[in-house]
Parts: sequence; C-alpha cells; structure tokens
Amino acid sequence: ENNYKVVHRTTRNCGRGLKANVNISGQTIKLTEHETSGRMADCVCPVDVEVHLTDVEDGTYRFLLPRVTDKELLIDLNSTTDTVVFVGGSYYY
Repeated sequence: ENNYKVVHRTTRNCGRGLKANVNISGQTIKLTEHETSGRMADCVCPVDVEVHLTDVEDGTYRFLLPRVTDKELLIDLNSTTDTVVFVGGSYYY
C-alpha cells in the first residue's frame, strides 16, 4: 500500500474558502470540493486543492471530480507514482 498526493489545479473566487473531501470505494476515488464561505471578491485566482491518499493499493482507479467535469478519469497508481496533478480535466504524474 502506498501514499499519494493529489492536486487539482483550478480557479475560484478568492473570497471563498475551499475544502475537499475524498471518498474511496473499491476502485473509485471521488474528490468533492465545497466552498466554505459565501463572501465574494472581485477576482478569480488559481488555486491548488491538495489531498493526500493514504494506504491505497496499487492499481487503476476511476477518478471522479463531480463539480468540475463529468468525465471519468482513469489513473494508474503504483509504486513509481507519488503525485497526480489534475489540470482542466487532464492529469499528469
């Protein structure tokens, strides 16, 4: 079992806080982002949403980002991977 860092690079209104929840069920990993504040700012800025997956077995997983894309992304997590970065519906190891 391995540990992985997952980063979702996105843009959000700066006045709103952002929190991420991760749910792992079988071979599916679901990352759900929630805004924690109703405040608004006059800008939209780049934000990295970072989560850590612990004790995950090697394998191919369906990765879901429901508030971002309806695409189902397949990622291969193995001992040579320690970080996965999602940018605009694509991902990079």
